[in-house]
Amino acid sequence: MATVINVTGGKYFQLSDSNSLTVTGDFSSELYNTYHGMNNLSLGGSTTLKRKWGLGLYQPWTAITLSTTRLDYNNNVRDGWLHKVMISGGKRVSEHWDIWADVSLQKRTQNNSSVIAPGISGSPFELFNKVATLDAVYAFSESTFFMLGYQWRRGDVVATAITNSPIHAVFDPVTTAETADNAFGVDGEAYRLKGTTHTFGAKINTTIYQDYVLGLEYQRYITHGNGGNNYYKSVPALTLSYHF
Repeated sequence: MATVINVTGGKYFQLSDSNSLTVTGDFSSELYNTYHGMNNLSLGGSTTLKRKWGLGLYQPWTAITLSTTRLDYNNNVRDGWLHKVMISGGKRVSEHWDIWADVSLQKRTQNNSSVIAPGISGSPFELFNKVATLDAVYAFSESTFFMLGYQWRRGDVVATAITNSPIHAVFDPVTTAETADNAFGVDGEAYRLKGTTHTFGAKINTTIYQDYVLGLEYQRYITHGNGGNNYYKSVPALTLSYHF
């Protein structure tokens, strides 16, 4: 279980009737009840150039976003930077439905490399991924929204195992990088594998008082890694947002 705090602020610029520019800054903190090595802070920013292809609510739009985020973990082997370039587009298809999709390239760096196996990189958190997302939102009213989403991610994934455990022998033939990682306890090792992750999500948001929004969310992660290393995870979340 984790407590997550996000703060986002930005500035919107209307460049013309069809074009706009948004610049944002983001701060996030994750605090875990059990695995304190996973506690982290992130600070980043993004710039989005958006074009709406016509006048009116039902005209499509496209956008390009560049972002970079600094990642700082209690377990400093995970420290690094996350860089993204994303192209997105969407459209309101009816009074109640909005849909949009995006594709992105994501590059994560690792500041602190530590080689523990000869001939194998000591930077398993150096990751590169191709990502595609499809989302839809249904508006029940001006204050209540239901969202469905799917994400496909192909590239590098990280798995952690206890040193000399049975799973350790499974990772060795297919890993492209490994290093010591005690985020989940002592004598752990992080491995980088090639894999594909499918994420399915659903969320409902409702305004409960003025600018306070309550959300209930569920996400299901299905990862197929090289060598038959498959992972499944479900993440429910309760969120409270304040917009100002």
